[in-house]
Amino acid sequence: MNNPLFDPVTDPEVFRRAVQMLAIGNVAAHRAQVLNQSLGIPNHYSIGGRIVTDRDRDDGGSAVAVKAEDHTAS
Repeated sequence: MNNPLFDPVTDPEVFRRAVQMLAIGNVAAHRAQVLNQSLGIPNHYSIGGRIVTDRDRDDGGSAVAVKAEDHTAS
């Protein structure tokens, strides 16, 4: 799927507000991750198309890849 071309942002105020919204989203995501960790809930991420968790299933250690289930209809 090709994304349509877009015009770059040239208005400094629009760019400033976009950066501000991105910063707010980053803070909210970080707070949710910290809360999950404090509750013992693993966080999952997609890195390079692979699902990765921040907890090892055995000892809560380093990030490990987990096999994603195939949800395609056959």
